[in-house]
Amino acid sequence: MKRLVSMDMLRGWAILLMVVFHIFLNVSDLVIKAGDLSTIGIGELILVAFIAIFIHWQTFFMMISAVVHWFTMNRMLKNGQSLGKIFLKQLIFGLALYIFGFLREPFLSPWGMTANWYWSGGFVGGTWNWAFWDFIYRAETLSCIGLSVIISAVLFVGLFYIDKIKLQEKFQSLIKIIVLIGLVAVFTFLAPMMHQWAINFTGVNLYVGDNYMHAGLDINNGYYNRWLINSIAGLEFPLFPNFSSFLVGCIFGILIGQTKPTKRILIYTISIGIFLTLGGAAYWLFVDDFLVTLDVMFHIHPTGFVIFSIGLQMIIVTLAFRFYEFNPKMLREKRQRLMLKLSRWIRRWGIFALTIFVFNILEFVPRAIFTYIYPAINYRGLYLTTLPWTLLMVAIVVLMWEGIIRLLELFKGYGSIEWIFLSLFKLGKERVKGDPLNLQGNLREVEPVLFVTRE
Repeated sequence: MKRLVSMDMLRGWAILLMVVFHIFLNVSDLVIKAGDLSTIGIGELILVAFIAIFIHWQTFFMMISAVVHWFTMNRMLKNGQSLGKIFLKQLIFGLALYIFGFLREPFLSPWGMTANWYWSGGFVGGTWNWAFWDFIYRAETLSCIGLSVIISAVLFVGLFYIDKIKLQEKFQSLIKIIVLIGLVAVFTFLAPMMHQWAINFTGVNLYVGDNYMHAGLDINNGYYNRWLINSIAGLEFPLFPNFSSFLVGCIFGILIGQTKPTKRILIYTISIGIFLTLGGAAYWLFVDDFLVTLDVMFHIHPTGFVIFSIGLQMIIVTLAFRFYEFNPKMLREKRQRLMLKLSRWIRRWGIFALTIFVFNILEFVPRAIFTYIYPAINYRGLYLTTLPWTLLMVAIVVLMWEGIIRLLELFKGYGSIEWIFLSLFKLGKERVKGDPLNLQGNLREVEPVLFVTRE
């Protein structure tokens, strides 16, 4: 099956940068220095600015996932699969990812039971605290993507009936895009109202400390509503406003899913992306008063930041498409083979992105080892490590994951989270014998999707 190689590469870069910036978030003293910018130099200031933006870019995963998700559903429909089967497959997968996202948090999040065991005394003296089971109420990236998959599958079915209208394909696509743009506006601008609704509905201020996990709810709602409330408008990563990025990814999916998409659509998307980036930055600075609060560790994404991020992410996705799927040079077999070979290492990160995300907590292993070797570095403490030692740990953890995913490739992907999900939710689709993730076709000998033709 042909693949969107540019999205494989972007997914790889996104997960690699997640690993990098999580190291900074967990150990670097820049996190504390960011509260007083007068204490850091211009180089560190630029680095802090990058960290402030990209540690909150789980939405980039949302957008990339949505592009591939919608494009794949559309391709399945054109290949003759029934709408009902497509919907059922996405519903089951989305629900499984939603539930799995919550189950991950108590055990494998950087702040759950396992992490607390390590922080409380290391490998030898650590204590296991079951009180951190409350992290199961924590709605994070995986649960949000799972819920987004379900909602987008409903939208895909609903918008399918627009194809029955006797209009040219470009007008059918335009109607779908207008509907999704309206929903982007709803999830972006109504987010603050939904957060206030969550406070009123639960009787608890979910945005103070760990109230979203620990504080009691009133009798009308009860603990059984925590998962849904936190998913819709909770503290960490709720649908409002983050579903907006997923919807923009779906719009990309509609555009490239047309019979003959042209480079003209890239002009539209990059122009809109530039407008949203600049407009969002202005909104973030002057309406959200970012310079007044100056908090790089914010949880709820301000409206201006959401708009800014969507715009910048649109630019990156557009450039990736222009670089590969819409690049006439990729029609040259020699050039195409070279690009696929050069990009294989980062696409490998993209193929195993879910495994890396789920087990990102493993970064504490080299940190613990180096702390025992050289206690003065104190990799185990939060926000205590200077920039040179932080960069060293970044290199070590990246190399650790490079080794892990190469081993996974060597063992055909067996044992990875991707293999588990594929085994459970393939829904009868024929597997490649001895290569369950089809690494031969998806990584090594890729047949790319191209939207250019030889004239």
